[in-house]
Amino acid sequence: MARKFSKRLVIDASVIFSTGRENPDFPSPKLKRCRDFLLEVFDICHRVVLTPEIKAEWQRHQTVFARDWLSRMEQKGKVERLTETSKPLLRAELDDLEATDQQRQAMLKDALLIEAALASDSLIASLDQTARKLFAEAAGSIRELKKVVWVNPEIEEEDCLDWLSRGARSEKKRQLEALAKELKQK
Repeated sequence: MARKFSKRLVIDASVIFSTGRENPDFPSPKLKRCRDFLLEVFDICHRVVLTPEIKAEWQRHQTVFARDWLSRMEQKGKVERLTETSKPLLRAELDDLEATDQQRQAMLKDALLIEAALASDSLIASLDQTARKLFAEAAGSIRELKKVVWVNPEIEEEDCLDWLSRGARSEKKRQLEALAKELKQK
């Protein structure tokens, strides 16, 4: 059996929220992919990163499935709690970007994900494609963002389960820098 490497993942509340609220006997593809993603995180021995802010957001969007999953993760010691991840300089750089007020506010709202990722293994799982695109564009001018990996379990073509099983490596194609280049070519 191949050796498994444990990575620390920041999982957005959007993934947590998408694991329920539908008939579990007939789950939608989105619900199934998000549940399968969380189960794979658990099975492979990856860990979830929680800050007080991320945990509070999770609690506002928590489903029964997500609550049970987090409880199992805690029982197995797979939750890494970080208390201080704020990066005032990063937030100042985000605030100074050439962007609309709405775009800037969206990035500042989700900066907690970036900060937690930078304090751990620079890995984010989120369904928020708008924030992903905004941070990718910002990676063109903010060096710290370039190597952050942002996956979306909802997008089948991203093959997130395979990525997790292969060690959740920081593949270039999944980094915000690569997405920024892709966006420029369009």
